[in-house]
Amino acid sequence: MPSLDRQLLLITGLIALSVVFAVGVGEYLLHFDPHRRYLGEHYEFMFGASREKALIGHVLVSLFSPIYIVGFLHIHMAIRSSSVNLSALASVVGIYGMVIGSQWMSSRMSLFELVNQGPSNRLIEDYQENYEPLMVVMCVSIVLHSIILAFLIVGGRTIYPKWVFVFTPAMLGFSCLYLNKYIPCLGLYFVPAALNIGFGIFYIISIYIVLTKIGNNEI
Repeated sequence: MPSLDRQLLLITGLIALSVVFAVGVGEYLLHFDPHRRYLGEHYEFMFGASREKALIGHVLVSLFSPIYIVGFLHIHMAIRSSSVNLSALASVVGIYGMVIGSQWMSSRMSLFELVNQGPSNRLIEDYQENYEPLMVVMCVSIVLHSIILAFLIVGGRTIYPKWVFVFTPAMLGFSCLYLNKYIPCLGLYFVPAALNIGFGIFYIISIYIVLTKIGNNEI
């Protein structure tokens, strides 16, 4: 692999990891609830944060979530040698999902204010109807992106060894959600930023491969 491509992979990977860390901290500040009320019908988990923490979380999420696009560029560069068309499709799907997801994440401060000011159920229902579909679109897009990513990794000719297909962002993110059910003492801390943790672990693996496998001219 040309030195320039390796440098771009490394730079985009490090930027992507920094972004998911910032967004993850933001979502954690907004969503963390020590009482694990994540499945409450009226967003009771929003009582778990102070307004100051929620505001900091909102700023982090709003400023950094658009930069998620750099991470999808990193993944595209890593898998494009397997299939230019499928890697491009994966990038478009992933970027679209995160653009929609950025709108959803930026709305969480408004939800925090609604919940903590004791709104009527109708206002909560309005939020659910208008914004929660955006979260569904984001999740479906990330799942589709991870399916294409796993398919190309298993097919070979990417920078990744085939075992990496188990560690796609969607797989890791949903695994964090399952922790809340089966190992609640851990899930308590993973659920608030599950998707960011999934992407973060994947980028760490990817950066490691760039620094070792590519650096040693193994591909």
